[in-house]
Amino acid sequence: MYISGQVKNPGVYTLAGPARVNDVVEAGGGLTEDADASSINLAAPALDGEHIHVPEPGEAPASGQADGGQSSDVVNINNAGAEQLQALPGIGPKLAEAIVQWRETHGAFSAVDDLLDVPGIGSGKLEQLREFATV
Repeated sequence: MYISGQVKNPGVYTLAGPARVNDVVEAGGGLTEDADASSINLAAPALDGEHIHVPEPGEAPASGQADGGQSSDVVNINNAGAEQLQALPGIGPKLAEAIVQWRETHGAFSAVDDLLDVPGIGSGKLEQLREFATV
């Protein structure tokens, strides 16, 4: 992951296992005094290859960082509508509706792997969309 902006040591960092934006910030030495921490979601999952930018107050979010550090092509399967879910690779209208229906019946997904419980989603499809989905 690449972190830039108001961190003490901007750069590219490789973290073992699942990471959050906060983990990447910590790897970069922490926030500077000029950081606008309220403009980024420190709890968001950090994705491999992602660019996280920590702005200063008044600075606009970096392009592609609609969720304060989370790439705009990542879809939250717990709150996305059927149309948004269709942005995921291999998810058409029918599977998008199946995801929404499963969520309405069973509640929020606790992990992306829970998509395996949705009829029509197997391990191959899950691997295809895993990096683009979050909870």
